[in-house]
Amino acid sequence: MLFWDQLSKAVYLNIEQMPIAPKGKQYQLWAMVDGQPVNAGVFPLDVKVDGTSKMLDIPKAQAFAITLEDEGSKDVPTLSELCVMGGI
Repeated sequence: MLFWDQLSKAVYLNIEQMPIAPKGKQYQLWAMVDGQPVNAGVFPLDVKVDGTSKMLDIPKAQAFAITLEDEGSKDVPTLSELCVMGGI
């Protein structure tokens, strides 16, 4: 579940229902802005987090998506590892 405050630009992500990422992988949140993916932050690698995590602020978006990436923040999403995407 994702919460986006369009006034403050703050993004919060609840990952309680996400499966734990495989070793060496991590989830990354993306905002789709004018058809282009923008990094919105990464999740913990191999731990289950209870509650809501503050992600990077996003001033404008038409959708949000989550991909499974190799460890470390990426500049471009691996679309073959797209886990979920939802429009605004």
